[in-house]
Amino acid sequence: MEADLIVEFAKTQQAKIIWVNDTEQDLFEKLENRELQLVIGGITDKNTWKSKVSFTQPYLEFNKEKHVMAVLKGENAFAVALEEFLYQHKSNLHTRLSAYEAH
Repeated sequence: MEADLIVEFAKTQQAKIIWVNDTEQDLFEKLENRELQLVIGGITDKNTWKSKVSFTQPYLEFNKEKHVMAVLKGENAFAVALEEFLYQHKSNLHTRLSAYEAH
């Protein structure tokens, strides 16, 4: 579901996505080193990287866990645009999650 959200978000920004599959540790290190702009994949607001990178506001609460996306530390237009996009889609995320779980 998060990948689909990012595809939709990228369209609103006329941005090209380059997917990177790696370990959580390596992805967060790449984000911290500004080699990536975004890390997704079941990240919760309790993740220990929250002191080194920025997290979006929780966009989904599932099983009592608040899910976030990780972005570059510091205020920037990308993070603001992503936050606004997630906020606009927040109301239908539980419906989307239920559809994904059914598959």
